[in-house]
Amino acid sequence: MHAGTGGVGSLLIQLAKMQGLKVITTASQRNHAWLYSLGADQVIDYHKSDFAEVCPPVDYVFDTLGQETLLRSFKVVKPGGKVVSVSGLPDEKFAKGYGLNIIWQKLFKLGSYKIRKAS
Repeated sequence: MHAGTGGVGSLLIQLAKMQGLKVITTASQRNHAWLYSLGADQVIDYHKSDFAEVCPPVDYVFDTLGQETLLRSFKVVKPGGKVVSVSGLPDEKFAKGYGLNIIWQKLFKLGSYKIRKAS
């Protein structure tokens, strides 16, 4: 889980632990103790390490940052695992579902190309 100290991340750490999941999150060193108190099993200091290089393979990644962090998240998810993001550009399917015209559908398709390719 990226950005464990944020409002979404700190809540999700606790919910994940209630479900019996192992939680790995990212944060600066000054927040590690607090995240461990919330239930995190491992905290990666994003100032010192690239999570994509030090995180073991995981079943799920929950991303709240988007962009490059989202793209690199596909490197740590196990085959068959899931990457979920609350930050990022909607795709063509989203545009169609909301009845947006063909121009918006194609723009969202183009804009989400890197994410779709990575997934």
